[in-house]
Amino acid sequence: MKIRGILFDLDGTLIDTIDLIIQAFEHSFAVCLNKKMPRAELVKYFGLPLRSAMENYVDKIR
Repeated sequence: MKIRGILFDLDGTLIDTIDLIIQAFEHSFAVCLNKKMPRAELVKYFGLPLRSAMENYVDKIR
């Protein structure tokens, strides 16, 4: 069997992307919801897609 490719899990394995994720979440919440979110609140949503995280937050304030 010929190996045709190798797949790496970069996020959290080969590179630290926590700050990048937080910046993306901060920007998205600010632009879409006009909210400045504290880091501790954003970290609760790690592992979820951004859209799901935002939907969860919107549901909490309704």
